[in-house]
Amino acid sequence: MKVALLAWLISASAALAQSAPLTSPLPEPRPSQSGPIRVAIIGELCDDPRLQGRIAPEITAVREGCGIEAPVQLTSVSGVSLSSAATVNCTLASTFADWLEFDVHPLFAQRPALTGLAGISGYVCRGIAGGDRLSEHATGNAIDIASFRLGDDSRINVLDGWDDPEDGPLLRDLFDTACARFGTVLGPGANDAHADHFHLDMAPRRNAYCR
Repeated sequence: MKVALLAWLISASAALAQSAPLTSPLPEPRPSQSGPIRVAIIGELCDDPRLQGRIAPEITAVREGCGIEAPVQLTSVSGVSLSSAATVNCTLASTFADWLEFDVHPLFAQRPALTGLAGISGYVCRGIAGGDRLSEHATGNAIDIASFRLGDDSRINVLDGWDDPEDGPLLRDLFDTACARFGTVLGPGANDAHADHFHLDMAPRRNAYCR
């Protein structure tokens, strides 16, 4: 009886060993990053889920004073798509999201919803008006906007709309709300260089410079 029981236990152990692996299977390897710029998961850009785009490597100066330590490339902000990616710093990015969410979207309440922005410019290593003093664009601390795209595919262009009876008041309201959030806001009233777009930047000032 004992011999038969021992033989049965040996047979059962052998069958179990053949039917199941001795160790758990290894997890599939995670895909490697193919380059220095990668798509970010929601909420990863500047710890702000309203920002979508890519994480970019540090931009080092090609001119003294230019560069961004931790740049991001924005493709969509607060549900509004950008016609081209804007490379900026996180301070500018989150303030831009605040402006769109709390000021801009409500101003379009009586119109088709705002879906896109065009004529976008972020980081550029250059001086103001070509001079020696660096623009806020040189540190990713500024963004430019030339037009607003609505849900019905119509557009409101800063150049054409500023003096338009219908679009002009809306553009001026957009301009005024930006003055409450950004350090500098420039538009058609500033000079010929800003006749076709809004310039928004985070230059530290005691009072915002809006023109």
